[in-house]
Amino acid sequence: MYSFRRILAAAALLAAMSPAAHALDLVTPAIWVGQSTNAACRLVNISASPITAQIQLVEGDGTVLNDSGSFMVWPGRTATIVTADPGGNVYCRFVKASKSKVRGSLAAYVGDDGTDHTVVAAQ
Repeated sequence: MYSFRRILAAAALLAAMSPAAHALDLVTPAIWVGQSTNAACRLVNISASPITAQIQLVEGDGTVLNDSGSFMVWPGRTATIVTADPGGNVYCRFVKASKSKVRGSLAAYVGDDGTDHTVVAAQ
């Protein structure tokens, strides 16, 4: 019985250390982004290797307004999706993104100059 417990504990430890176990969705807090305002979800790869990423802008009720689909982000590079006039509470979801490898944020801005007036970080 003792050896079975050791094997079970070792298997649990290996599962917890696997990359898939650490690849959880990162999300930003929801913010109100009104009409005539753009929402941008930004992801930065802070690792030394390329990563596969997917970015979504999600409405407060769970409706996905914009989905990047899966794509590659090179080390030190930023990826952004922008949605114009979401008109409500929105947040960004960074799908299966390891917190140790990426940073994400949601920015709201007005106009073409891209000057952010609200920025929140993913957690």
